[in-house]
Amino acid sequence: MFTGIIVLSSVIIQFVTVYLAAKLMRVTGSRISWLCISLSIFFMAIRRCFSLYWFFLGDPLQEPDLLYEIVGLITSGLMLSGIVFISPLFKSMAENIVDLEQAKNILQVSEKKLRDITSSLAEGIYVFDEKGHVSFMNPEAERILGWSIDDVKGKNIHDLIHHHKPDGTIFPVEECNMWQVIRSGVLFNSREEMLIRKDGTFFPASVIASPIKENGNIISSVTAFRDITEIKKLEHEKENLISKLQASIDKVKLLSGIIPICMHCKGIRDDKGYWNQLEKFIAEHSEAEFSHGICPDCLKKHYPEQYEIMMDKKENIL
Repeated sequence: MFTGIIVLSSVIIQFVTVYLAAKLMRVTGSRISWLCISLSIFFMAIRRCFSLYWFFLGDPLQEPDLLYEIVGLITSGLMLSGIVFISPLFKSMAENIVDLEQAKNILQVSEKKLRDITSSLAEGIYVFDEKGHVSFMNPEAERILGWSIDDVKGKNIHDLIHHHKPDGTIFPVEECNMWQVIRSGVLFNSREEMLIRKDGTFFPASVIASPIKENGNIISSVTAFRDITEIKKLEHEKENLISKLQASIDKVKLLSGIIPICMHCKGIRDDKGYWNQLEKFIAEHSEAEFSHGICPDCLKKHYPEQYEIMMDKKENIL
């Protein structure tokens, strides 16, 4: 009788185990694996049913062995215990999966809203996490850099757009001020950065990199940048123009202050004490050049005959 109770207990425990294992199919979503486990326990229970059947018939040849059935009862109990103890774990995992799916959906909606908001901005914007992996890029950034968000998402942004200097030397990430923002938490602003497009060409950029914090911890960094190639070109042209104007100004000689001049011969004394003709002094201290002539008064005084001839010609013309 005792053996029959043990066999019956094993059968009941195994069928309960099959029921619980079948319930885990819905919780975990892994139907095939739990179906195999349930079926294996189910057939073990069927085999126990045969032992129970022969026991109640009282056939001495088919009477189950007590020790064997005790081991079977222990095994059935352990299987049931395992299913019972593992069920909360799988339920918790299932809840976490649902939470992750919901969070993923919320994140996708947020990213879409952010992309819609930043799509009309004239600046390129990208966001990367503490490992430097890109998580967001707006359409203007895609246009300027030539990369799409699908190309760069999850990749290191420094290795894509800031890994070399224009002279070909490697630019270590440790020296990148845009990267260091996520370490220091200090905003970085510059108009002297050189970024790299997908095709490998460089372009000057103005950048503003700022840390993003959550509960006081830096979780990512957002960088806004603009291609300032045309601005730099205009600035260069402006500097060249200013240099040319400055060079022209430097060539201009101005006379100022009190100039000592002789009241009779009109000679001028220079700063070394030497007297110079008026024409020579002015020529040396300005860009002016002289052409010699004679006024009517001086012509009458020094060349009266020529003066009379000139006056006669004027009267004949009139």
